[in-house]
Amino acid sequence: MSFFRWRPVTVQWTLFTAVLLMMFCGTVRAAAIGMPDQTARAGLVFGWMAPSIDATEYGAAADDNALQASGIVYTDWLSDGRRYWAEAYYQQAGQEATTAGIGQNIAQYGARISLQQSVPVVFGWQPWLGIGLDVSQVHYTDRHSVDPGGFLSRRYADRTDIQPAVLVNLITEWNLTRHWDVIARLEQMFPLQDGIGGFSVALGALYTY
Repeated sequence: MSFFRWRPVTVQWTLFTAVLLMMFCGTVRAAAIGMPDQTARAGLVFGWMAPSIDATEYGAAADDNALQASGIVYTDWLSDGRRYWAEAYYQQAGQEATTAGIGQNIAQYGARISLQQSVPVVFGWQPWLGIGLDVSQVHYTDRHSVDPGGFLSRRYADRTDIQPAVLVNLITEWNLTRHWDVIARLEQMFPLQDGIGGFSVALGALYTY
C-alpha cells in the first residue's frame, strides 16, 4: 500500500514538469526535424464522465451523477503522423447515497499524457487515436449511507487516494481559423487499482502559436 500512497506523488509531479518542458521545447524540436514551424498548440477542454467508482472498503458508490471536468492541454507533433497530448485537469461530482451505494462528494485533479496516431478512416475523416497514462489525486468527502427510508444510517471517514490509470482516446478536430481549432474527444479510463474509471466526452479549443 505504501507504494500507491507515496510513490505516485513523485510520478504526478514528474508529469507536470514534463508538460512544462514540452511547452518550451516543442517549437525548437519541430524546426530541427524539418516539420512545419507551427505544430505546437495549447487550449482548454470541458467535458463529462459517466463514472464507475469502486470503493471496496465500504461497498460500491452510487454512479448516477456525471463528473464535470475541465483541463489545460498542450500538444505537439512527433513524426510520421504521431503527436503527444499532455493535459492537467480537474473534475468533480456529488453523488447521492442509496441503500446499495455510498453518497459522497468527489474532487479529482491530475495529469495525463497520451501518444496519438493520425488514422485515415473515410471521406477525409482522419481522427487521432491514442493511448496514455494518467496519475491523479482523488478526494472523497461527506461519505455516508442511508436506510430504506432515505434517512442517514452511517457516516464514513473522508478518503484521499493517489490513482494511476490507463487511457484510450479518440479525438476529432475542425479548423476554424488559421490559429484556432475545435475538438471533440471520446475517452475511456481504466484505473489500475480501486478508484474512478469510466467513459467521457469532451469538447475544447486549441490555439496554434
